[in-house]
Amino acid sequence: MTEPSLLHRIRVYNRGRIPQMLALKYKAMSTSAFVFLRGTDHLFYEDIPKDSPLLASPKTWICGDLHLENLGSFKGDNGLAYFDLNDFDEAALAPCLLDIARFAVSIHVGADDLQLDARGATAQVKAFLDRYVQTLGRGYIRVLEQETATGVVKNLLEAVAQRTHREFLTGRVGEKKNKPRLILRPGHYVAISDQTRQKVDEAFRKSALYKVDPDYFKIRDIAFRIAGTGSLGLERYVVLVEGRPGKNRYALIDIKEAQTPSLLQKHHFRQPAWASQAERIIEIERRVEAVPPALLSTLDIGEKSFVVRKLQPMEDKLDLFHFRGKIKRCAQFVDTVADLCAWGALRSGGRQGSATADELIAFAGRAADWKKYVADYASKYAGKVRRDHANFIKTDVSELLPVLKKT
Repeated sequence: MTEPSLLHRIRVYNRGRIPQMLALKYKAMSTSAFVFLRGTDHLFYEDIPKDSPLLASPKTWICGDLHLENLGSFKGDNGLAYFDLNDFDEAALAPCLLDIARFAVSIHVGADDLQLDARGATAQVKAFLDRYVQTLGRGYIRVLEQETATGVVKNLLEAVAQRTHREFLTGRVGEKKNKPRLILRPGHYVAISDQTRQKVDEAFRKSALYKVDPDYFKIRDIAFRIAGTGSLGLERYVVLVEGRPGKNRYALIDIKEAQTPSLLQKHHFRQPAWASQAERIIEIERRVEAVPPALLSTLDIGEKSFVVRKLQPMEDKLDLFHFRGKIKRCAQFVDTVADLCAWGALRSGGRQGSATADELIAFAGRAADWKKYVADYASKYAGKVRRDHANFIKTDVSELLPVLKKT
């Protein structure tokens, strides 16, 4: 039986997405092997052998798409700034080594951007695995805050803590005919039809978030929001709301479509009976993170479910630029990610089928059985990602977007 081609697999996975937004995704994926990895988490799961030790590891609540840039700072619902895993679109109850292996792959694939040679990338992966085993084996849970952070994470938290609400809104919110309006910018905010605006408006007014305090969430404008890589092509909106008078009277609300995790489209691990895909995302995020982001909630638009969260001045994602050519800074960050992975698994352990702390500590004690496999797999799979990317950039993107040919 002939294996499906790379392009066929990409086309099938992204079927049904908004063509114009999907074109942006494919364009981004062409820029580097690392961005290609970010946009093709489904390939990672499709490629894992059925007998892989990765699939036999203890089940925990994983983010499902862990890589070098899926972490960042945010304001918790207690008003303080935190740094943690911050993208749970692909989250599920699944073998813990899937997150660990994917992050290790991202170190190898991102090595050029990090200005690491092959030996340096291998050393960073080894350090990551060693730290993860060490932290998991201890069985203690900590919280990463500004006071306990080091290196680039500490710098990031200090920078965002000084960012004002006015600075955050600059370039995003303006006035038109003396009324507050979102500033439309290509690649950021895009105008929507009156019909779509009404649909989103009505759905937001029915949401749990709106019902808590309608006076704080007076809707002033709505636009389509372009952000991320893997999720491009799904529906995503930004809502400008006006609350109480004062310097922080305006706020931006992100509304992002949720779908079945790519992991579960290939592998069948039993999951709780979530009310919706959006409910899955926010519930797992609440379990894994030390403190969840402010205003995290859900809403439905038609038959689709969406994750709702407030866009904040105290929010920033890491990118590889922070570590380029800085080996010590990269090593500190890798240690931080290992800690966060271990703490998240321990914090959320024992719930609805996830491994308990004792089981995870015992698993860390057996690291000699699996650590080398993960390191070798990550190195080899990174090579496949680079080859897939090289084949992808030879493709005319319009071949993957048949709908655009007709317009």
